Formats: sequence, structure tokens, C-alpha cells
Amino acid sequence: MILEIILFLFLVLILRHWLKRPKGLPSGPLGFPILGSGVAFQMKQVLNYQKKYGDVFTLEFAGVKFLYICDYKLIKDALGRTEFSDRPSLEGFHFMTDGKEV
Repeated sequence: MILEIILFLFLVLILRHWLKRPKGLPSGPLGFPILGSGVAFQMKQVLNYQKKYGDVFTLEFAGVKFLYICDYKLIKDALGRTEFSDRPSLEGFHFMTDGKEV
């Protein structure tokens, strides 16, 4: 009985995570709560995602959403806008820098 309750709660958590995706966010693979969908560290992974989702896609890792832009003109246009002029605060990664901003 307890196992069924735990599995049900896990299923509800996953469905809530998938359905709660913010509007206007570029497409990307579905991820799991907390774990996310993984981050593409190798160029081969990025190229595979680019073929599947287009030049702009998102990935999630540890609750942080990463936006990948794979087109030079789009990157140049995006970096010229004020919306992209500041870096986000990644509190989850402060353990690597002993709490110091890099």
C-alpha cells in the first residue's frame, strides 16, 4: 500500500513538472523534477538537440533552465539586447566557489 502511494506521488510530481512549463519558453526535451533533462557539454550533444529542436532550445539541470542559441545571427542579436545583459545568480552552484560570485 505504501509503495503504491509513493509511486502515485512520484507520478503526480512528474506530471506537474511537465505541465508547468512556462509559456513562451523555447522547446526542448522533457526532464525530470530536480534532475532535469541534462545539460549538453559536448558539441555532438548540442548538434543532436539542434537537429531535433531547432536553433534555439532549452535544457534543464538541477532546477536551472539553460537556453542554447545555435545560430551566429541570433546570438549577435540576443547579446545586443538588454534582457541578456546580466548573468543569473546560480545559488545551487555556489558550493564550487565557496559562495563567491565569479
